[in-house]
Amino acid sequence: MSWMKRLAKWLVIFIVCYIVVNILTFNIIKSSYKTKEVDINFDQPKVEIYESKATITNGYVKGKITNNTNENLMNKILRLDFISPRGILMGTKYVDIPNLESGIGTDFMSQFNFDNVDKIDVSFMDKRDVRDLNKLDFSLDNLANNKTSWKLILLGVFIFFGKDIIALSIL
Repeated sequence: MSWMKRLAKWLVIFIVCYIVVNILTFNIIKSSYKTKEVDINFDQPKVEIYESKATITNGYVKGKITNNTNENLMNKILRLDFISPRGILMGTKYVDIPNLESGIGTDFMSQFNFDNVDKIDVSFMDKRDVRDLNKLDFSLDNLANNKTSWKLILLGVFIFFGKDIIALSIL
């Protein structure tokens, strides 16, 4: 068997192993997330929570907020308080609500890194009621900030295996 056939065979084996490991890893991580109870402490605007899941150390909340009032919502935020099984406040996250006209809704997602969260309390606030609003970190709530570029992954592979790739190309 020529070295090209062997190289192709090892490449196929590597790709199959890579795909199997990724599928198994995804399923193991996904199964560690458990649904958490959410308490919404207001009626207007309407908030629906689609998913609220957490592991021991982190989690996420996905939902939709709909303006069911007769006035426009401006300068409002959702406050998410994360409570432990013993009733201790583990942390708070804020979700910035865009200006919503009457009858309009928008989806939101908030990710958190608090340990041992059992329950989530949702409250509706005016931005003026929160002190030091500009110091709060809203960056984790933007999913575009959490994506890994394929170019970065390719660079890492080349840095790690670069000498071997160059050696194989010379042969």
